[in-house]
Amino acid sequence: MNNIGDAYRRKEEYEEALLWLEKAMKMAKKLHIKRIYATNCNNIASIYREQGKFIQSLKLHNEALKIHEEMKDRIEKAKVINNIGHTYHAQQKYQEALEKYEIAYDIFEKSGVKKEMANTLKNIGFAYKDLGKTMKTIRTIEKVNEIYIEIGLEKEIINIKG
Repeated sequence: MNNIGDAYRRKEEYEEALLWLEKAMKMAKKLHIKRIYATNCNNIASIYREQGKFIQSLKLHNEALKIHEEMKDRIEKAKVINNIGHTYHAQQKYQEALEKYEIAYDIFEKSGVKKEMANTLKNIGFAYKDLGKTMKTIRTIEKVNEIYIEIGLEKEIINIKG
């Protein structure tokens, strides 16, 4: 159910996605499968963000965050914090978004998860851009590109000149 819901989410068919994800979330809760429940909270929260339902989005992200903290799952915790940053970013609360991205980045860096480091640094770069900090944007994106090259993801390189 979660995979079906996620497929609809990726196609931006949000109402259908919500139906499947909510079913999966209820089943995970009933069966006491915390990790899947938290994943569904996070996925539904992302849909709410896309729909502009920021209060509901933050509520579910924070519910997922609490579960990952209880489970001591640092990587999933960082992913949720990054998503909370996206929700603030979507509301044009760039400083709050930046703070969340930086927390997530620190966790990914300490865990050595290079791809997530690069993706989160990219978010940091976009927050700097939206805050009007051009030089910080350029330096951050250059670092993102270095990581992408290091891990063999050259196709992800961001062109900062154009």
